[in-house]
Amino acid sequence: MGRSMSMADVPEQIALVKKPVSVFDPAIGHYFKVFILDGQMYQSEYELDSIGRPASEDKQPIAYTVGAGENGYSYLINRAGHLFQAPLSYYTKTGSWDLSPAHELGFSRPIEEGCIFCHAGKPQPVANRYGLYRRPAFKKLSIGCQKCHGPGELHVKARLAGEPVPAAGDPTIVNPARLPEWLADNICMYCHEKGDSEVLQPGKDYLDFRPGTPLDATLAIFKVPPKPGTHDESPLLNHYVLMIASKCFRSSAGRLSCLTCHDPHRQPTAAEAPGYYRKKCLACHGTGSCSLALQTRLTTTPPDNCVCCHMPARSLAGISHSALTDHRIPARPGEPFPTDALPASSPASPGLVHLTAVPGQDDSLPPFTLLQAYSDIAQDNPAYKAEYRSVLAEVAASEQSNSLVLGLMARDVLGRAQESTSKPEAPQGPPGRAAAELAAVDYLARAIRLNSTWPPDYELLGDLLARRGRFEEAIAVLSRGIGIDPYTQSFYPLLSNCYADIGNRHAAIQTLENGLKLFPEDDAMHDLLRKLELQGP
Repeated sequence: MGRSMSMADVPEQIALVKKPVSVFDPAIGHYFKVFILDGQMYQSEYELDSIGRPASEDKQPIAYTVGAGENGYSYLINRAGHLFQAPLSYYTKTGSWDLSPAHELGFSRPIEEGCIFCHAGKPQPVANRYGLYRRPAFKKLSIGCQKCHGPGELHVKARLAGEPVPAAGDPTIVNPARLPEWLADNICMYCHEKGDSEVLQPGKDYLDFRPGTPLDATLAIFKVPPKPGTHDESPLLNHYVLMIASKCFRSSAGRLSCLTCHDPHRQPTAAEAPGYYRKKCLACHGTGSCSLALQTRLTTTPPDNCVCCHMPARSLAGISHSALTDHRIPARPGEPFPTDALPASSPASPGLVHLTAVPGQDDSLPPFTLLQAYSDIAQDNPAYKAEYRSVLAEVAASEQSNSLVLGLMARDVLGRAQESTSKPEAPQGPPGRAAAELAAVDYLARAIRLNSTWPPDYELLGDLLARRGRFEEAIAVLSRGIGIDPYTQSFYPLLSNCYADIGNRHAAIQTLENGLKLFPEDDAMHDLLRKLELQGP
């Protein structure tokens, strides 16, 4: 954790780029390169022209390194305070460069505050501005003691004053080992459990969480219950869910916790790990617990290794050359997810497991929290649309001045029209497409008047207005969107088309040229620009 982030120009990072490395992404037909120039690491995106020469290259200096190197390193660029993931990462196990986790086109993946808070000591995101950070972007780069032990000022003062540590423990600092197991696990869950939706509670941000207090007061985490017979629950950021699904946890009456097996202050080496974790297993199990014959167990490498059978490393979808331990501790390979493993859904969150619910307390949740959870989950799981729409209607009745709610209402009315098979004029049916678009325009316009800072609101409203021939209004909306976030790539061709539709060819060309200064690798913008230029004055 103390090596979770660094600047990119440190010698250890520069040494990883012994010579320029290019990686081809066949999905988009572009190349990505990492290289050193004047002691600074760079990455670039380019394609080849008709005779095989690099063309339309977007070259960006690397600002930050993310990762301690156990699995590898990813990299961030800083574009006028906007942080983005670089397209290439270094993978330690293979000693090679490859596409970054969840790679998107070029340098277009913004760094969300919910992600970077788990990798950095103290980031400084601008409130309600997606991917924008103050200067400096980080007050502290790497994860420090206070991430798990809480504010340390009183502890430091007491130690500097020579005050003895009380026998019952130091009351000026949080010691997770002295907390109830569930409360200690809350500290780990802050970064190691994302569930299917994590939602900041109303009025909270990621800096508000204090170790030793319930995580749910700051951040609520929800999980869709696995279907019976499920075998393949990803280990990525599901450590807590998998642990509580294990027979070990359920047989321990909740006493098994992250700290049972992990020492946050010491990471065993690859050579030490089998013996280290075997001792942890044998703290509860006897050597006779395993049903396999000793002769069979001795064939593993290293011999008699509990972890290799019961906590195997599983490859990660979307992250090359990487694997994580299966914390479900299955007795046998392929063992399905137990149907009674997770807590039951409560009436407060129908169909969802509220992982951060405080044991023994009323599981009431703010409707706005539930709305965001169902919104996240319904995008990929249509079975939750009905519950989502029910909560949206409830929240909308009392949140008429909330830009996020208005944006959701706009998308929902469009979604209903898309799903509807009834005629547009049917009096009891969902609105037809034309009526739905008018309603969505109204919702989005209200959201923007309330100073929405969510770029997709501006893009969707601009597109809807343009489709209805209201080009001047669309131009105003899209121009304002670019002012809020100039790195939303899709703004530029949409705005250019609006200018072209009102006959302002000069402004249409200028818009694309502005976009290509930021995104020179964008083939679609180049094609559109060529068409406009061929039209003549």
